[in-house]
Amino acid sequence: MNLLVLALVGATYHVPVYHSAHGPVALSPAPDAVALRVPAQAVISRLALKHPEVQVEGVYGGVWLLTGVADPQALRREAAGIHGVVVLEPYRLPGVRSYYIADERIRAQFPLGVSEADANRRAKAAGAVSARLLRRDLSLFEVVTANPSRTVEVAARLQESHAALWAHPDFYWRIEKRFVPDDPLFADQWHHENIGSTGAWETKLGSPDVIIAIIDSGTDMTHPDLVGKIVSPRDEVYQDDDPTPDPTDAHGTSTSGLAAATGNNGIGVSGVCPACSLMPIRIMTEAGDSRMGADSDAFYWASDHGAQVLSNSWGPDGAAPIPSDLNLAINTVTNSGRSGAGSVILFAAGNDGRANESYELASHPLVLSIGATSYWDELESYSDYGPDLDLTSPAGAVTTDISGTAGYESGDYTTQFNGTSAATPVAAGVAAIVYCVAPELTRAQVHSILFETADKIGGVTYDVNGFEQHYGYGRVNALRAVQKAAGRDVCQPVTEICDDGIDNDCDWLVDNADPSCAPTTVTPGITCNQDFQCGMGGSCLFESMGFAGGYCTTSCTDTCPGDATCLQTRNGGYCLDSCTKIDDCRPGYDCLSPSSGPAVCLPSCTVDGCVQGETCNTTTGVCFHNGPTHPGGSCTADLDCADNGWCVDQLPDGYCLVECTVDADCVEGHYCIELGMFAACLQTCTRNTDCRSQYSCWPEADGTASCWASCTSTDDCNGDVCNEWGLCGTDTPPDTSPPPVDEPPADVPANTCACNTTYSCDDSCSCDPECKDGDRGCIATQSSSLSVLLGFALMARIIIRRRNG
Repeated sequence: MNLLVLALVGATYHVPVYHSAHGPVALSPAPDAVALRVPAQAVISRLALKHPEVQVEGVYGGVWLLTGVADPQALRREAAGIHGVVVLEPYRLPGVRSYYIADERIRAQFPLGVSEADANRRAKAAGAVSARLLRRDLSLFEVVTANPSRTVEVAARLQESHAALWAHPDFYWRIEKRFVPDDPLFADQWHHENIGSTGAWETKLGSPDVIIAIIDSGTDMTHPDLVGKIVSPRDEVYQDDDPTPDPTDAHGTSTSGLAAATGNNGIGVSGVCPACSLMPIRIMTEAGDSRMGADSDAFYWASDHGAQVLSNSWGPDGAAPIPSDLNLAINTVTNSGRSGAGSVILFAAGNDGRANESYELASHPLVLSIGATSYWDELESYSDYGPDLDLTSPAGAVTTDISGTAGYESGDYTTQFNGTSAATPVAAGVAAIVYCVAPELTRAQVHSILFETADKIGGVTYDVNGFEQHYGYGRVNALRAVQKAAGRDVCQPVTEICDDGIDNDCDWLVDNADPSCAPTTVTPGITCNQDFQCGMGGSCLFESMGFAGGYCTTSCTDTCPGDATCLQTRNGGYCLDSCTKIDDCRPGYDCLSPSSGPAVCLPSCTVDGCVQGETCNTTTGVCFHNGPTHPGGSCTADLDCADNGWCVDQLPDGYCLVECTVDADCVEGHYCIELGMFAACLQTCTRNTDCRSQYSCWPEADGTASCWASCTSTDDCNGDVCNEWGLCGTDTPPDTSPPPVDEPPADVPANTCACNTTYSCDDSCSCDPECKDGDRGCIATQSSSLSVLLGFALMARIIIRRRNG
């Protein structure tokens, strides 16, 4: 059956149909899945323990998806018999990887002028219970059915009977974040050089009157580079004005910084439109779960509150047709927003490296579809393309992260954010700075300016209209766009001549400061502040990473350019400058043999010294300390930890981590366990009581187990259940028998409950009906939040449980 055209839609509705903006789509009831709305997580915990073969994912708002179900009908009947549980309807769409989950709600547009009473009559005639007005100007309603099993049928009947202009379930669906994760870090923001930001800033740094809406997973509004520029924030997931993201979800914060981080403030980074205002709107959870209605309402909120530019670094997780509800929102904002001048909406093209279909969000004729380009002005291999691509933009530079130890990296900034997710807010910043110069422009005029001033990069042939399907109308150029918007002569780019002192290619960069003048080969060890300065395939280890003056390198497996040495690390090989003595290295570096191999030039404590309390290892150049606390013990500072360990103070009471390669590197009673990007010595255990308070005994694939911080919520378990043992899913400690009489009981903080953290309980949990009988009562629960664990270390701890050595 064709994705968008059904030859026949039967009046008896034997075939479930979802009417998208591009026509009817056949829905397939998910054969191995059950979706539930539950009053408490304890219900899901009990079902998961009873059915260990089932995979459990939290959506939000009490909705859970259970997959891998052998007998869905039996599980539906079982769940329906539990007080307070509502069985929802999960469906699959052709070409889409995730599930569409229907509850009782439908979004519908009735003919203009229809009263609320008339809308209710039409809804009830189609089999619904009620209709509630959402927007009078659009005659947009929420229709409610009596049972989720009827929602798809009622929505189809509303549309096919012409009672509504369109109607479809307000599905829960999963959308993808489209990333692959005098300002001191400004030099690391290579995209500004590629698009001519500094030249554009000579005309305008932006204006607080121009607002960029970042429709995403939420934004850290307290970030030092974002604070003071937030206007009209909104959370459409929980319907409030606090779009603070989940603790480890930095996606929206990173997109916000690329578009509009404050510039020239002596800290961090600068956005493309550094003086613009920022409107963060949250539409999804960390896992990407959302509702179609929440997405549409985000567009209305942005438009109603004055946003000129709406940046969207997300999209469905496959070639999904546009929902009619979202199509209406896009048409309304682009045509009627700003008192009829229209707002600019940008969507990330996607990271599947394929041609986009004409019916996808990024292909909508009124939005700008943005692809991603590299330091070298070449299309990134993952970037989607096609006849509906509009522009390309740089992706992959340093940007804002959730403040502190949360987010992608420890600290306030990250170098790990890329993909078309990163390209889109850069292009949004260019559109915004155009509005700063000429606020009267219409949406269509801004589109034209961006198309006409884009750079024709990639060494490909553009057609007579200036279009090419992999690059659209070219890579955005902020300088030329601002010149065009201001009515000034627009610089006409030609090939950069690298020794004439002229900016030939109109990027505000002259001679060797221009990426087009970069060397063709890599010379490891030379100074740099941009990757392109290291040659094709090279990268710069920036000064902010501890490499004085920057240090060019490239990856390797064995050999390196010239006489450089390939040094193997846990994260791969890197070419480094060879040496025989310190005089062979440039200032700030010493000649060291860190792995008993050939000597190379590296940053060293023999040059920079160590902090008080540490000594310098003159062989490795690494500062060393040996505190009193063994691996896994509590700490408040690095110097507390033995064996040069470091203190992870975001874990309960601090946690001393000591890196290792094999078990033999660890003290007795500890194993070397992978934690993602590194391995560390963790204490062995058989039951939770072997671990200190607020830590659990996590099982390993080889039958052993080790102590690590207990989970406290689904956020710590990548959407899975956090169970009564403080472990994820159906995991249990190797020994779950009651502790011996002479063994101290597990630590149980007062007023918490292992089975249902939404209750406020006494120490016996007697007030919690889910904990009364046969459910172990109040044990193995913790009261502190552990959503932030070494960046992604806990997630890696759950997913990559394997021993070394």
